[in-house]
Amino acid sequence: MPAGAWVRLARENSTVAAAGFIIITGSWLVGFFAGRAWEPLQGPTLRAVYWLLRAFAQDALCQPGEHLVGTNEFNVYIFPACTGYEGIGLMGFFMAVYLWLFRHRLRFPRAFILIPCAVLIIWFLNSVRIALLVLIGTHVSSEIALGGFHSQTGWAAFIAVALGVVGVTQRTAFFSLDMLPSPAETREAKPVARYLGPLMALLAAVGDIQN
Repeated sequence: MPAGAWVRLARENSTVAAAGFIIITGSWLVGFFAGRAWEPLQGPTLRAVYWLLRAFAQDALCQPGEHLVGTNEFNVYIFPACTGYEGIGLMGFFMAVYLWLFRHRLRFPRAFILIPCAVLIIWFLNSVRIALLVLIGTHVSSEIALGGFHSQTGWAAFIAVALGVVGVTQRTAFFSLDMLPSPAETREAKPVARYLGPLMALLAAVGDIQN
């Protein structure tokens, strides 16, 4: 498309373009600053990866002092970017924007529990990613583990969790107002109770008389 078409499209959809710019910029900033505060999460990530490896590898090893985890054949260092803080920052900002944009379709305050749940899931999946990386490097190929798998699975996990949370909440009555029965459906159910109620009372009275 020529540059003039892009400019015209942006002007006609200025609200959407501005919202997209804010979301992208905000997500990047939150992820950037979250990555600077990685130390408190390094220990839990290291232990989670080691716990996962012990379930599949008998020679799993962990050296917290050196931030190293893996097996005798293949091991990795848990650097700041590997602790999951960037994904946590991105997911936290994404969920905040999602709750704001769909505030008229979600049930509050219970919808707020989606933020810690999504953050916990994305952190755990990051630990799973590192454990799988070690297992692939040990049993398959170190080049595959450190190549495409290492660089792409983080984004794949983030997209999967983001779309999964949105999909589940939009189809669950616990979170979505759209899944609640409409007033028309409620009114349709009331005549059934009005007609069956006297009938049940009559049958109960007849049974008492016969007894």
